[in-house]
Amino acid sequence: MTVVSDPSANADEKIERAARVLRASKQNKEVFEAIYAGSRRFKTTEEIRDSVSHFNKNTYKAAARLYGEDIVDRKKVKGTVSYGKKDSYIHHRDRILSLSANARRLKTYPTKRKSVSHTVIKTYAFRSAPEAEMLAVDDIDSFKDVKKIKSADASSLKPCQNVRSTGPSAQLCTKAKRKIGAQRETTSTPTI
Repeated sequence: MTVVSDPSANADEKIERAARVLRASKQNKEVFEAIYAGSRRFKTTEEIRDSVSHFNKNTYKAAARLYGEDIVDRKKVKGTVSYGKKDSYIHHRDRILSLSANARRLKTYPTKRKSVSHTVIKTYAFRSAPEAEMLAVDDIDSFKDVKKIKSADASSLKPCQNVRSTGPSAQLCTKAKRKIGAQRETTSTPTI
């Protein structure tokens, strides 16, 4: 059986699908647990029979269904059928089993076709109504020292001496020179 699949791009969809298949039947889940338990890659039907609680004809059907859904591998050696682990499911075995056990988590499991977003709205309630007070800069102790500083004499400043003649800094420098020139003109002409 040739299966065309991209496990890395469809990992969440494959995990969800496997959980749904295991949720459909108790025997599917028991066969999955028997195959993916332990370190051996493949297990014969006799080894699976020892791990399943009620082994019957449906157990063979469950193993065949897992193979048909591409959840396990199957190989025949000298007439004996063995089922084995798939690489993409080995690392996600516990997640698949937990999703198959919980229908609500399985329903809200995010995939690329079914994104789940959570909106959190936080509200705060005060025990009593807050009372606002008007606050000025002069009321803050650290700002009172600002009043003691005299204004600087801007006439002795020489703006933009080390600025290139082109570019955005030159444009800012030109604006600053114009502004200082305008300030000097207004302070030098007497007002009537």
